[in-house]
Amino acid sequence: MSTSGSGPAYDAPEDTVNEVERFLASHPPFGGLDPPTLERVAASVRVAFFPTGDLILRQGGEPATDLYVVRKGGVALEDADRTIDVLEPGELFGHPSLLTGDAPMHSVRVLEDALCYLIPKDVADAVFGTTSGIGFLVVSLRDRARARAAVQGVAADPRLARVGTVATSPTPVCSPTTTVREAAERMTDAGATAVLVVDGELLGIVTDSDLRARIVAAGGALETPLSEVMTAPVRAIGADRLVHEALLEMLDRGLHHLPVLDDGRLLGLVSDLDLLGLERRDPFVLRGEIERAPDVAAVAAIGRRVPTAAATLAHASVTAEDLGYVIASILDAMTTRLLELAIEEFGPPPAGWAWFALGSQARRERSIGGDQDHLLVIDDDAPPGADRYFAGLASRVVDGLADAGVPRCPSGVMASERSWRRSQTGWRDAFASWIEAPASHAAFVTAIAFDHRKVAGPLDEDWRGVVRAAAGDAAFLYRSSRLALEQRPPLGIRGTVRTTPADGDGGRVDVKAGGLIPIVDLARVVGLRARSSEVGTFARLRAAQASGVLDDDDAEALIAAFGLLLEVRLEHQVRQVDDGLRPDDLIDPGTLDPIARGGLRDAFRAIAHVQDRLGRSISASRLR
Repeated sequence: MSTSGSGPAYDAPEDTVNEVERFLASHPPFGGLDPPTLERVAASVRVAFFPTGDLILRQGGEPATDLYVVRKGGVALEDADRTIDVLEPGELFGHPSLLTGDAPMHSVRVLEDALCYLIPKDVADAVFGTTSGIGFLVVSLRDRARARAAVQGVAADPRLARVGTVATSPTPVCSPTTTVREAAERMTDAGATAVLVVDGELLGIVTDSDLRARIVAAGGALETPLSEVMTAPVRAIGADRLVHEALLEMLDRGLHHLPVLDDGRLLGLVSDLDLLGLERRDPFVLRGEIERAPDVAAVAAIGRRVPTAAATLAHASVTAEDLGYVIASILDAMTTRLLELAIEEFGPPPAGWAWFALGSQARRERSIGGDQDHLLVIDDDAPPGADRYFAGLASRVVDGLADAGVPRCPSGVMASERSWRRSQTGWRDAFASWIEAPASHAAFVTAIAFDHRKVAGPLDEDWRGVVRAAAGDAAFLYRSSRLALEQRPPLGIRGTVRTTPADGDGGRVDVKAGGLIPIVDLARVVGLRARSSEVGTFARLRAAQASGVLDDDDAEALIAAFGLLLEVRLEHQVRQVDDGLRPDDLIDPGTLDPIARGGLRDAFRAIAHVQDRLGRSISASRLR
């Protein structure tokens, strides 16, 4: 190993290759490398010493030519002379500039005499192209966003706290035989909005709104036991879970209280008011306003605020995965309220029904700018002419969502279209025929039949039998697998990102079509092969990994690539919202954060590599 750097040479004995390897293996992303790759990295390392005060990289200066790993001492990342982060042994710097060839985004100044490992560009490129490297870039994107937020004076995100630290205590606890009168008195004395019903174990919950609706409004007796008015069973959350997980749980299920358990012991209760930390921008506020909206115009007005609210959450470092969940939950609420308003206008439905979300909405992987995808199921016992009612119902929802800023599906996959509004038997027959259809229909059926989630309606429709039938149909699985491999990432001959010229700029790439959809398609197929009922892409990949359908390397590569692409798209769409533009999936790589730009290329390469491996495996299995 040679010695280099802007300061004097480090004259202490150099680490041996084995010592370098051991050190790197204990820090990301090197710890996830296979032994041969890690050995190559360690052998390539040069050592440099930098004295206190030295400027290693200058903001806007010459691009980095090496990847730096702090071995001893400490360095600071500076933005216009303001320290935004301090890096300690094991942490990396220089990679955003190294990956893209751009000038450094931040200066790097030595706080304490620093010894650094320097890794050359060709070796560093290979590291960031691995699953471990892509995962590291995802974390880097989020960490840099938090650092920027801190510099801009944005408060630390309270969602990163543990639920147990915000659980209210003591919380009134009553037995099932406690009367409503006594429970109300205990709530008043404690200043609480709910009581928990316990008899050896947590049985249920009674809130102040329950008392108003089930006793006061219904004319019930104050001596009624809580066992007759409590909500049971009650959902609870572990004290070690993060606040943002509790928020998602409550938001998705329309809950306002969650009991908190610490190793099975009742710790207390959290309410949505306890967890609200984002003033009027919080998704709970939007959802609450939607649920109370008096008419369609009010729903639409609230819906048009969603992109700005989502961008605000992204600026507060909410992850793309969590934000997709939040946006889906708000869209569910809008759909449900529009259905309720239409039923109030049209009168009671003539038969049972169920409204299903499809695609990214069903998977809870919504982007800021997605369109509508849904279907309607009608009870087999519906009387003649019932479809006329449901056609009007669906049209009101579609129009209302469009007014709220959720575009109509350009392919017509909406319940207002007759082909997406069928009876129970009609849908089962359609799925069965699609599964038996020729190859040209296989991708269509897997995208629709298996990416669905019920949003509203009394009809209890269950299509798990469709999943079981498809999972047992070897011909269908083969056709679907082959089609899932046809959508390739936009890579050039030398593995660079291939863009399409647009408006005289450097070109754009469709990150959805080129990266996200190929992973979604692969996850759906391997999920079917694993006989998993999961709908989300991350969950399907993990289920396929756990069942052995997908080996660990391929599963982790796709999981890392999907996470990174979601973050890259989010960064792009937030910038568009901030600029007053409609969000889309067409990205000019030149506008991206350098980490995101390098990660985009590496994610596309990882997808192509997994597709090639799976393609060979599928072909080999077909020949056997």
